[in-house]
Amino acid sequence: MKSFVAGASGYTGQHLIKTLCSEGEQTIAHIRPNSSRLERLNSVFSDYGAEVDTTEWQADALAETFRRSAVDCIFSVIGTTKARGRAAKQSGSAVENYETVDYALNAMLVDAALAAGVSGPFVYLSSLGASATSSNAYMRARGRMEEKLIGSGLPYIIVRASFITGSDRDEFRAGERIGATLLDGVFSLGGRKLKAKYGSVSGEALGRFLAKAAGDPTSYRSIIEAKDIPRS
Repeated sequence: MKSFVAGASGYTGQHLIKTLCSEGEQTIAHIRPNSSRLERLNSVFSDYGAEVDTTEWQADALAETFRRSAVDCIFSVIGTTKARGRAAKQSGSAVENYETVDYALNAMLVDAALAAGVSGPFVYLSSLGASATSSNAYMRARGRMEEKLIGSGLPYIIVRASFITGSDRDEFRAGERIGATLLDGVFSLGGRKLKAKYGSVSGEALGRFLAKAAGDPTSYRSIIEAKDIPRS
């Protein structure tokens, strides 16, 4: 397959790109054209053997990229945080929140895939606890996106990961790191079953799992819960 990875500049995305390329997969790493990390990651991904793409976040433009590049599989590992939203507001940039990123950009990818006639799987990194009826804005956006993808008719793979951690993470997320540390400790005391179900996963392990799931047709049209994601 030829894979398109949206969110390639993120922690999980970088590990996913590395895994796909190491397995000899044709891979397109999508990075925002105004990303501060574009130059560095362009060099890193090129060394891996990936093609770097900077298509604007517009449905028609993305659909054209999918058609021109004969994309078979789409991975979406994009998302934002409250801290990024505050920074965007302070800088006067476009509004960035769970609705505009975690839902809207992912939904745009689905629409573009449909317009381009992409036939392979759409692999969506969601979250443990995602629900369209949740009172939590993040979980609600993730849940709405799941419903959008399931109703699209595309062969989907939804992966509901728990906390994603790792010492090699570029972006420091205090809340996520603290939460993962506390929960992993609690679950260790509570037993292996709880930790296996809700414990954190590294970006490296998650990247490997996403790549493997995409290559397994028996995973298509399924929701994979955190407990079924290998931690190593």
